[in-house]
Amino acid sequence: ANIQTNPHAAFLFIEEGQGYVGKRLHLTKVREETNPELVAAICRRCNYTMYGSESLRYVVFFRVDDVLPLIGPGPG
Repeated sequence: ANIQTNPHAAFLFIEEGQGYVGKRLHLTKVREETNPELVAAICRRCNYTMYGSESLRYVVFFRVDDVLPLIGPGPG
């Protein structure tokens, strides 16, 4: 529900290995789809049976606005 009123999101990607290596992605929602064929193609390995067949599933598309290191303020 929050993504409906605020289209901005952040995602942390942590790489395997020693230390804290990865990226912080700042995102903006571009659009969302409920097309069952698209959802099935993207989530072909997902198991959503616990939610029931009546649950509406979404594919949400984001634009990457900024990529920063996992630790620290980044450039600038």
